Amino acid sequence: MIDPSGRGDFPRADEPIHGPDGIQPHGFLLAIDTGTRTITQASASVERWLGHAPATLLARPFDSLLDAPSDAGEGVTGEYAEPRRLGRIAMRRADGEVAVFGWAVHHQGMLAIAEFEPWEPGEPRMAEAEGSMSMMAGAFVDRLHEEGGIPAMCEQAASEIKRLTGYGRIRVLRFDADGYGQVIVEQADDGYARHPGARFVSGDVPAPSREPSVPNRLRIIPDADDEPSPLVPPVDSRTGRPLDLRRALLRRVPPGSLQALRDLGMRASMSIPIVVDRHLWGGISCHDRAPKPVGPSTRAACEGLGGLLALRIEVCLAREAAATVEALRRANEELESYSAGVSHDLRAPLRHIASYADLLADTESAGLTERGRQFVANIRESARFAGRLVDDLLAFSRIGRAEIAPTWVDMRGLVAAVRRELRPDYADRSVEWRVGTLQPMWADAASLHLALRNLIGNALKYTRHRPSARIEIDAYRDGADDVLFVRDNGAGFDMRSADKLFGLFQRLHGTAEFDGTGIGLAHVRRMIERHGGRTWAEGQVDAGATFYVALPRRAEPPKQATDA
Repeated sequence: MIDPSGRGDFPRADEPIHGPDGIQPHGFLLAIDTGTRTITQASASVERWLGHAPATLLARPFDSLLDAPSDAGEGVTGEYAEPRRLGRIAMRRADGEVAVFGWAVHHQGMLAIAEFEPWEPGEPRMAEAEGSMSMMAGAFVDRLHEEGGIPAMCEQAASEIKRLTGYGRIRVLRFDADGYGQVIVEQADDGYARHPGARFVSGDVPAPSREPSVPNRLRIIPDADDEPSPLVPPVDSRTGRPLDLRRALLRRVPPGSLQALRDLGMRASMSIPIVVDRHLWGGISCHDRAPKPVGPSTRAACEGLGGLLALRIEVCLAREAAATVEALRRANEELESYSAGVSHDLRAPLRHIASYADLLADTESAGLTERGRQFVANIRESARFAGRLVDDLLAFSRIGRAEIAPTWVDMRGLVAAVRRELRPDYADRSVEWRVGTLQPMWADAASLHLALRNLIGNALKYTRHRPSARIEIDAYRDGADDVLFVRDNGAGFDMRSADKLFGLFQRLHGTAEFDGTGIGLAHVRRMIERHGGRTWAEGQVDAGATFYVALPRRAEPPKQATDA
C-alpha cells in the first residue's frame, strides 16, 4: 500500500508524540524562573544562535541577554498556558552584536518556557504571511455560496499554503469514523509522486496525533537530518525532573518519524490538523525534498488558514446534515463575523507595520532622530496590537474544540485568584470590592476561570476613569440555573446595543478611550454556551453595567466550611 499520509508528519504508533529530551535546533529554548527572572535551563542550540555556552547562562538574569531589557515586557511574568507569540526581541550575542529573534512564551508553574527563532525581515514571503489570513478570510466570505463544496475549499487552502511556504507538495487529507483516510486534494511540483484519491488505514496516523486536545497542533520538521538539541542541564535542578516540553513549539521529533520522512525521499515537512467540532476531521500535509525553514509569522498564518478552513468545513457539514436551521444560521454567522473581523482588523495594523518600517529605512538610515524614535514607537504599537489580535482570534477558534470537564468550582477561591492575577491593573487605584456569599458552581474550572477573568477585567477597565471604582460579584438561583453576575459603576452602555456586546469585534467604546480587541465577551459567551448556559447584560450610559452568566444546576453543591 502507498503511504499518501506522509508518515514523516506523524510519530509511529510505538513512539511517544512528545519527547522530554531536547528540541529542534532551528531555534533555542530558555527556561526562566518567573520569580527571580534567572535562567534555569538552556538548549545546547543557544550557542549556535547567541554564541554562549549553555552552562554559562545558568542562574544568569534573562534581562542581561536583551539589547533593551524593557522589551521582555510581561513575557516572563505573564500566565500563558499555551505558547503565545510575542513578536520580535533584540538580544546581545556573546560577541556583542545584536541579533533579532521572534519569540514565544508559555508557563509551567513558576517557569516561563521561552522559545526563540531567528527573525528574517528580508524574506519576501514574511509580509505575505502576515496578510494571508485577511485575504483568505475575505475569499471564504466571497465564496460562501459557490458550488464545489469541501473539495473546492480545500483546494483553495492548499494553494494559499503552497504559495506562502513554497513546499514542493501539499496534500489535504480526510479521516473517516472507521479510521481510514483519503487524499482529497493534492498539489505538487514536477517530479513529486502524486496519489490523488488514495486511501490509507488508521495505523498510518497514531492515536496521539488524532487527539484534538494535543496542544500546538501545527507540526514542522525543517530538516529531517538535523540532530535534536538537548537541554542543559537535562533535568530541572529544583525538581529533579525533565522539563515538560509537550507544549513547546520547538519540541523534538521522534527518530522514527524522521526516518519515515527520509524513507519517502523528503527532507522537510509541515502538518496542520483540521479539527472540526472537537474531532480530527483531517489534515494538511506539506513535503519538500530539500530543507525548508518556515518562519514563525508564516506558520502563524498557515495555522490561521487551517482554522478558517475548519470553520468553513463545519458550516458545510452543518448544511449537509441539516440538523437544525438555527445551528446552520449560528455557524454561518460565526464564520462570517470571524472572517470579516480578521479581514478588517488585521489589515490596518499590518499595513502600519510595513509603512513605518519603510519610512524608517528610507529616512533614518544614518541614525535615529526624534522623528525616527516616533516611527519605532508606532511600529511597536501596531505590532503588539496585531499580535494580541491574532492570539485572541486563534484562542477563540480553539474554544469550541477544547474538551470540558465539569466539576464543583469553589467560587470564593476563584474570585480571590482572579483578583490576585489582576492586581497589577488596579494596584494604584481606589477599588471597592463587594463579594457576596458565593456557593460552588458546576462547570469546567479552566473555562469558568477565563470567563470570570474576562468579566472582572472588563469591570476594572471600564471603571478606570472613576475616582472610586465599585465592583460587585455575587450569585443567585433562578429556577434550575445558578446565576453569577459582575456589576460595576463604570462607563456603562446603551441597552439598545446590548445584543452586540457578546459578538466578535463588537466594541461600544473607541480604542482611544478603552483598549482591547473586542473578542473577550465573545470568549465568555462561547465558553458558557458550551456548558448549556446563557449570558446577558444590563447597563446604562455612564451609570455602570451588570454582566450575567447562568449555568444549569446539576445537583446540590457540597457544603462549604464557614470562614473562621
